[in-house]
Amino acid sequence: MTERKEKYARVSELPSNSGQIVRVRGWVTHVRSSGKVAFAVIRDGTGIFQAVFVKNSVSPETAIYFVPERRLQRRVLARLIRRGVIVQTEPDTYYIDVPAYDHWRRHMRRRAALLIGGVGVLAAIAGLLA
Repeated sequence: MTERKEKYARVSELPSNSGQIVRVRGWVTHVRSSGKVAFAVIRDGTGIFQAVFVKNSVSPETAIYFVPERRLQRRVLARLIRRGVIVQTEPDTYYIDVPAYDHWRRHMRRRAALLIGGVGVLAAIAGLLA
């Protein structure tokens, strides 16, 4: 497979790159689906944008080429592959499983809520004992 070099762009630069293939370094804040369409909200330090996916556009046939350049990217990618959120179709080619991502994000939010709730309970008990 030949390596494709896409241009990196910040979210704030996306309007000036209309019609071009660019890569955005950011994080997906949430994904929601509505029937045949899925929406991913993506942000970086300069702004937020929403990507729209037709249900059948996220599949092995539309997988993208990606080579992690940093150690952190490799670790996060490996973790998401283990959890089934990102599917590897061939070496350095991946696609996101939107329902699995939705499930994973809900699970992570529940864990955070339980942690925050537990800290609140401990703070209340400490306040009563003081």
